[in-house]
Amino acid sequence: MSYLEMRKEMNATSGMFLRVKDGENRIRVVTEPLKIWKSFDKATKTAKVYVTEAGAAKDPEAKPRWMMYVINRDGNQLQVAEFGTQVMNQFLDIATSTEGFENVDALMFDFILIKKGQLMETEYTLQASRKETALTEEERIMLVKAKSIQEILQNDKAVVDGGDMSVPF
Repeated sequence: MSYLEMRKEMNATSGMFLRVKDGENRIRVVTEPLKIWKSFDKATKTAKVYVTEAGAAKDPEAKPRWMMYVINRDGNQLQVAEFGTQVMNQFLDIATSTEGFENVDALMFDFILIKKGQLMETEYTLQASRKETALTEEERIMLVKAKSIQEILQNDKAVVDGGDMSVPF
């Protein structure tokens, strides 16, 4: 399934992509983040996605974002999450803190992502769950069966890097 098809499916159902609800969202990051760039056109309510820095350089509005698989603990679903700099900086702060996480693989912990506000006033706060929780066998199987995010994006790389791919947001 191409990235464009995935985004269309996301608008029809919330199964494949993480939709952050108001309040607490407990997630487990299960893959390393993949950096992409995205620009938004508010007039047409579309976004352009770039998978290389060279592609993004052609679009002065393109901002870095990161995609990764997470397990949404609300329903234990494997979903694709996309975060901006605000959330990624909080992941890095936790990973490099002196509160006991600095020498630990962050993928061993759940995180609580708290969403407050709407639209341009939305704020996200990330907290690490101090309780180490092993992945279940079912979660491991879901992850093994999933296509990599790189593979999904590479299927559309020529379109994405050309900046022609506009998807609804």
